[in-house]
Amino acid sequence: MSTAADSPLSLAHYYLPVYRPRQVVLERGQGSRVWDDQGRAYVDLSAGIAVSGLGHNDPDLMAALTEQAGKLWHTSNVFFSAPPLKLAEELVTASRFAHKVFLCNSGTEANEAAIKLVRKWASSQGRPADKRVIVTFRGSFHGRTLAAVTATAQPKYQEGYEPLPGGFRYVDFNDVAALEAAMASGDVAAVMVEPIQGEGGVMPAAPGFLGRVRALCDQHDALLVLDEIQCGMGRTGTLFAHWQEQVTPDIVTLAKALGGGFPIGAMLAGRKVAETMQFGAHGTTFGGNPLAAAVARVALRKLLRRRSPRT
Repeated sequence: MSTAADSPLSLAHYYLPVYRPRQVVLERGQGSRVWDDQGRAYVDLSAGIAVSGLGHNDPDLMAALTEQAGKLWHTSNVFFSAPPLKLAEELVTASRFAHKVFLCNSGTEANEAAIKLVRKWASSQGRPADKRVIVTFRGSFHGRTLAAVTATAQPKYQEGYEPLPGGFRYVDFNDVAALEAAMASGDVAAVMVEPIQGEGGVMPAAPGFLGRVRALCDQHDALLVLDEIQCGMGRTGTLFAHWQEQVTPDIVTLAKALGGGFPIGAMLAGRKVAETMQFGAHGTTFGGNPLAAAVARVALRKLLRRRSPRT
């Protein structure tokens, strides 16, 4: 047990102060509980911000991590390894729409990949740069990197980072008329939406809204991108939140609970866009590494088993 003199809190001034954490040093976790370095127990009601969907120190995830750690941690993407290939196949099968998967390290990376895929697809269709607009919704949250924070239609996250990348347009969430107006000029390449806005206040899409978005995307030959980083992987009672609206997306982004606490992200691409990105179009150093993929495979399997028969 740490004393005040040797507590890691005394080292906090070395860390860039971009967070405002509680003055507690967590040391271990088990199930829904975590313990600090003073031995005090807490119930982790946030699940690590929607990450630890299977609890802390899940024995099956630990076994997968330990087994893979004794074999191979990293290969680079110059070579294949079995865990990411198998995970990609399992995600395609589970998704019911995807044909290809790109694995990365986080939700933000997954959204960056989705944004790039939209732009690349629009380019392949012969659309000029000014007709590759991506519509997102006020109150959304899509990440902290420059393109993702621009997609995030909340000024408080964008302030001071100007000039922001162009090609994004914002409308009010659940406002079909506003979306129709935003797409009327014919310059929209995609609509990017969370089925449930998480950081925006846990605001679900109104019944039928995602279906109307899909119809407008079809009408304007635009892609439907669903950010299920927080609401996906079983959090709504089905593996994917959009299943409850019976909507078929073109792209879905995942992270958080997909790794059960281990860092991983995924972009799932449907038939319309699956062949758009070829050699050299995108990449990642650590994304889809054998360790992360091995853990995510087990997490996905357990999440699938826990869902109801309608999933």
